[in-house]
This record gives sequence, C-alpha cells and structure tokens, in this order.
Amino acid sequence: MDLMTEREIEYMRVGHLTYFLLQTIESLPKVDMEPYYALILQEVEKKNGLGSGKSLVYPRLKHLYQRGYIDSTPGASPNPRAKKPVQFYKLTKEGKKLLTHLKNENKRLQEILI
Repeated sequence: MDLMTEREIEYMRVGHLTYFLLQTIESLPKVDMEPYYALILQEVEKKNGLGSGKSLVYPRLKHLYQRGYIDSTPGASPNPRAKKPVQFYKLTKEGKKLLTHLKNENKRLQEILI
C-alpha cells in the first residue's frame, strides 16, 4: 500500500482547517461584535494539531470570503492600543449551508470509522 503524498495530506489539512474556521466563526461568543482575525488565530493556535498557523489562516479566510462563505467587515479593534482597524468575520447564508454540510459529513465519517 502506498503512503499518501505530502500534497494529499496537505489537501486534507486545508479541508479540516476550512471546517474548523467556519465552526470557530460560528461558535465564538459574540459580545457586541463578530469574531475578528486575532481571536480566530488564537483558537487555531490552541488546537495546533491542525498543523497550521498564521501562514494558512489568513489565506484560507480570504478564500472563504472570495467564495462567498463569510463576510468581512472592517472595524475598530477591541484592543485600545491597536492603531489599525481589524476585520470582523461572520458566516453568510452559503457559509452556514457549507458548515452544516461539513458537520454532517464529519459525523458520517466518524460513524464509519468507529
């Protein structure tokens, strides 16, 4: 049996990262604002088993935005020392559909594997 190539493994990681980012945006507490990049990155770094960090998170968020799965709105940072505006993210209707699909697929795969 051949081992998976690094490229195939990377595709899997990107797929897991997509699911994780959508789930994170949906589940982070919303207190007067939507989740922003630093909070999302913090969640990814907590669960760094995904093998990703800053180098993959922003491009993946940009991809999800370009595909219409998330909205991005600039706003003032909750950090009073920050001078630059930050991007706040929320799922679009299509993003919610994709997240539901990915949750169902994940559940199905877990049932098969267990």
